[in-house]
Amino acid sequence: MKKKIGILLLLSAFVFEANFKGYSQETKPALQVEALKNLIALDPFKVTNEQGQSFDPSKGQELYFEDGTKLSFEKFTTYAQNRDGGYILIPYVNPANKNKVVAMLVRKASAEEKEALKAMMEANAQANTFTDGTDMNDPASMEAIKFDPNLRAEDFLKDLKKLSKKDGMRTMVNIGRVAIFDENGKLVPMEIEGKPNPEFNKITRNNDLSSDYYVDENNHIKAAVYRKATLEEKRGRNMITAGRSDNMDETTATAQLLSSSSITDEKGVELLGSKAKNFSATDIDGKKVSLDEFKGKKVVVLNFWFTRCKPCVVEMPHLNTLVDDFKGKDVVFLAIGNDNVEMINAFLKKNEFKYRIVPNGLGIANQYNVAGFPTHVIIDKKGKVVFLETSYVSGLEDRIKAQIETLLK
Repeated sequence: MKKKIGILLLLSAFVFEANFKGYSQETKPALQVEALKNLIALDPFKVTNEQGQSFDPSKGQELYFEDGTKLSFEKFTTYAQNRDGGYILIPYVNPANKNKVVAMLVRKASAEEKEALKAMMEANAQANTFTDGTDMNDPASMEAIKFDPNLRAEDFLKDLKKLSKKDGMRTMVNIGRVAIFDENGKLVPMEIEGKPNPEFNKITRNNDLSSDYYVDENNHIKAAVYRKATLEEKRGRNMITAGRSDNMDETTATAQLLSSSSITDEKGVELLGSKAKNFSATDIDGKKVSLDEFKGKKVVVLNFWFTRCKPCVVEMPHLNTLVDDFKGKDVVFLAIGNDNVEMINAFLKKNEFKYRIVPNGLGIANQYNVAGFPTHVIIDKKGKVVFLETSYVSGLEDRIKAQIETLLK
């Protein structure tokens, strides 16, 4: 999908983070894969933000296994989700341009790499703060700030510093607590009187705009100012990236979070109001599921999520009440998870989620041009997308419920 930021080298399910300090050795020599013989292998623990934003694995091109087999994006994602350190992803660049990743290789990790991956993930697990310094585990940190409606960018930015791509971000942005300004410096609040502001979605989902972020002295994100997007930025908007709800401890690039304009597919067709794209998958119980099987019969409610997404977990009790409310009705609730079956089952031992869950869902998320996590999509009985909302905002379950009730009349 068209995005507000450069392409991320690694999706939210991947296990690397740029410039990880716990690993100082160079990566193993390049394997003798014919397609990679004239390229240079990068150290996956030292990928720069620029390198990280230069490659789109979702296109399913130039993805290889260590034996030379070319991988599909879905198979590549499966390896990337192997979090026990069994596999490692190696970026490759041309000698003439070492800032542009042109291929990715999957190979088995060495014992040292496994230890480095384990140490990195343990360190990242302790990073439970948003980029505004608030605690991810504190429900109050999810509440959007009510900025003065007359606030102007020129006044708010006086004591802030513009964040460059080289600076990067290590944790996710709590977008509800960031001041959003349009091209003219006017504040665009996320909510108005407790309800989502349509203008907020309009600007943050505008394919022709991009955003610059501003930080305070503690490097906490405090503001985003929208402007005309460059051609390069527009070219890099066709895959899932880090959103307000994304898991920033597992990305390697600068994490700017907002999605593009009316959510569009590669042909520029608006997702909202369009025919929903069919998908076929297997749920965590091993049962086949496809969207087409519900057409003409049921309303379909999709939730795109992953296990380490804090807002995804926060909203689950509310989503569970929806499942209870519509039990026995012509509604099916499907949770499309990024993680594999093992990770989701481990998660469910401690957390209840009543949706029917589909694992390994990054391919479906890309198919639906998901901007961030969680994302909610409602499809009517005719197969048309009638509701789309990204991130968890107070009252979300009421809006979903009202939409479902309207469709069932």
